[in-house]
Amino acid sequence: MFITAGEKLFGRVDRVPGRFYIATPFLFFCEFPIFPGRSYLVLEGTQVDPTIFRKGSFVGFSIYWSFKSILMAWFRAVLAFVGSAGGVLAPLMYLVYFRDTSNLQARYIAVAATVVAFLCLMAYLFTRWLELASPRRVMALARHLEGKYPKAALVVQSYLNEIGLDPSTAVPGQSQGTGEPSAE
Repeated sequence: MFITAGEKLFGRVDRVPGRFYIATPFLFFCEFPIFPGRSYLVLEGTQVDPTIFRKGSFVGFSIYWSFKSILMAWFRAVLAFVGSAGGVLAPLMYLVYFRDTSNLQARYIAVAATVVAFLCLMAYLFTRWLELASPRRVMALARHLEGKYPKAALVVQSYLNEIGLDPSTAVPGQSQGTGEPSAE
């Protein structure tokens, strides 16, 4: 087994399939993100994961620290750790139980570990769904990037123009000024 360490992108959020997403490079140890760097708007399909022989690379634009990306990276790492522990513990405890069926504590631990592993898997799949950006979120991202990060804002705005939304207008479903949903 290799013990890996280095820098790699984690915490993919605000993903527009086929276009871009926001991710944060982390210093990692054994695929567990430890220290975050500055977040990037990464063009989808350009990321090359690091291996033993090459450094990872991607095409993207440096942006602000995305706390959403950082928290997602750490949350997924905890899910992976706890889910893996449950996935390893469950079969071992089932073996202990089936060797001695009178050991009810082993059965309870095995069932609990199975449930924990399953819940971690479901939570991870839910985070994959959460990483997708809604049109409203993409518009907010375009407005947020507009002043300080013009290259990244251009990528987001070109996508919005392509789907027929103008980032300078109000958020869809909101009336001007009041912040209440419009009657349209």
